[in-house]
Amino acid sequence: MSEELKEKRKQHWLPASYLQFFTTDPNEQHREGYLYRISAEGHRQVQVETQGVSKFHYRKQNTHQSEGLFQVLESDYPELIRKAISEERLSSNEQCKLLLSIVALSCRNPSLTNQTGWENWDVFVSLSNSFLANHLGVPPYSGEQKGLQLIANAIRRAQLINPLPLDGMPPDNEFKQMAHILNFVGSTFHVAFIKNLGGKGSLFTSDFPTLFFSLDQLNVPLMLMPVTPSLLAVALDTRFFEVHHNWLSSKDFQLLQEFLLVQANKAFFASAMCENDLHALSEALRDRKVRSKGWVKTDVWQPIMYSYSRLLKQRGGFDFLTSRE
Repeated sequence: MSEELKEKRKQHWLPASYLQFFTTDPNEQHREGYLYRISAEGHRQVQVETQGVSKFHYRKQNTHQSEGLFQVLESDYPELIRKAISEERLSSNEQCKLLLSIVALSCRNPSLTNQTGWENWDVFVSLSNSFLANHLGVPPYSGEQKGLQLIANAIRRAQLINPLPLDGMPPDNEFKQMAHILNFVGSTFHVAFIKNLGGKGSLFTSDFPTLFFSLDQLNVPLMLMPVTPSLLAVALDTRFFEVHHNWLSSKDFQLLQEFLLVQANKAFFASAMCENDLHALSEALRDRKVRSKGWVKTDVWQPIMYSYSRLLKQRGGFDFLTSRE
């Protein structure tokens, strides 16, 4: 096997660009940095780039195509998070790019039960198109140059300003399709950042870090994902939610930990933690009841979704959010 093929057979489904913000040394936020991996067997320090990777996870042929798509999203992700850390305002294009990064990170996760018989790459294309069609209200796309790749490439090429002109373009025009999505995302979806202030402990993440919430019959109007030990990304449909304040209460921190425990597949990832906290997370993974993370069929993507309406009734929801129910 050639050296090139040996390298391309290693296909990441949890990108180093995401995990690098959970390294044990804040000055080593890159793929060569180290972080704690906590599993039911215990905890150990591992290198960022060695995690979330499988041999030929997406496909065995044309591996460069899948890597090329993800590089479009991953290459800009660190800069977006650094802007969020420094409290710089993200543009509409950057907001859309971050939302798509969150969606892509979830769609490519191996813990989704594949009921299609397809290679994982074809599943990813189907899932991304399904998300765009079912959750962003746009027509489904076909082929490897459509869906997330179309949008990601377009956003990277140009600095587009919302709202984008739609009149006078043929209905199948790719720019019009992309403009429709950006206009929708810019007007209804927003990515906010919630701070984890001192005193409660650091946020950790997992090998399936995105939490999806439904609101009654509505699909995924809310997504939560830890992006650093002190920052939580909240992608919300502003027609149904608004951010009340930008910090986690002790109750929010506890709720988030409970959901992350259920959502995790096999492991947590964390930066610096005391030994007792590391042991406690390992024991929690060992003692929990494992649940399905969702499934995909040829025409349906069904991630595990938590009912925000039920959470509101039982626990009062998250303090930083106000529901427009």
